[in-house]
Amino acid sequence: MKKELEGFVLGSKARERVLLILAKGHVLDGETIARKGRIVHSVCVKTLDELEEKGLVSREQGGYRITKLGIEIENMIRER
Repeated sequence: MKKELEGFVLGSKARERVLLILAKGHVLDGETIARKGRIVHSVCVKTLDELEEKGLVSREQGGYRITKLGIEIENMIRER
């Protein structure tokens, strides 16, 4: 399952960027993530929804946070 999730993230530069930005451990809103990742806001929102659906990020008051599973997948990607 983790290999599939790794492939899912690597299949999109936007997903990869969003996960990397959130891996720093901060809760960020979609607008901030879009700006930091240089991603069109609508694409960023769709990407966050996809990552949330897969359990890689969670929505919290004030924005989004990477999950424990998201951190594991981000670490796998970084180690490539």
